[in-house]
Amino acid sequence: MSSMFSRMKKYDAAFKIRLLNDSFRRLETLKLYKEVLKFSKLFTWQDENGVMWGDLIKLSARQEIEASREEKDPQILAQALVNARMALDEMQEKFHAQQQKVQQQFTQHVNNTRMDSERNRTRSPLEIIQEREMMNKMGFDPNVHSPQHVDYSKIPIIQEDAKQHDNIPILTPDGIWDDKKKNN
Repeated sequence: MSSMFSRMKKYDAAFKIRLLNDSFRRLETLKLYKEVLKFSKLFTWQDENGVMWGDLIKLSARQEIEASREEKDPQILAQALVNARMALDEMQEKFHAQQQKVQQQFTQHVNNTRMDSERNRTRSPLEIIQEREMMNKMGFDPNVHSPQHVDYSKIPIIQEDAKQHDNIPILTPDGIWDDKKKNN
C-alpha cells in the first residue's frame, strides 16, 4: 500500500488509511468535485468550437464521477481519488503561475507606456491625461493607434423617407454622392 500513495506528499498516513473507508472516500470525492466546479469558473474563454472551457471541465469531472460509481475496488478508487487531487493541485498551481505571469506582463506594459523616453522617467497619470486631451484637441483619437481607423460614427444614416430630401449627403465608396456625377 505504500507504493500506491508514494507520490502523495501533503497527506499523512492516517489520511491514506482513511481513503480506503467508503464513507470517507465519498466525502473526499464530493469535496474534490466541488473544488473542481469552483476552479472551473476561472476558465472563462472558449475553445475552437465556441464551447466554454469551464463547461468542458465541469462535464469531464461529472463523467469521471459517474464512471467511478461502477468501480468497487477500494484501492483503485483511492488511487483514482489521489491522482485526481494531485492533478487538480498541479493544474491550480500552473493556472495561478500563468495568471501571475500575465499580470506581470500587463504591469510591465503599463509601466512602459508611462515611460517618458526623452527624460528617462515614468510619466505621471496627470501628464498622460494632458497628452490625451491635447491629442483630442488636435483631432486625433488617443485610443486608436491605427492609421487605417475610420470613425463610422460621423457617417450620416439614410432613412427611407430621407431619400426625398436633396440636402442629405449620401456616402459612397467614391465619396459623397453628387447628382452631377449621376447625370454624366
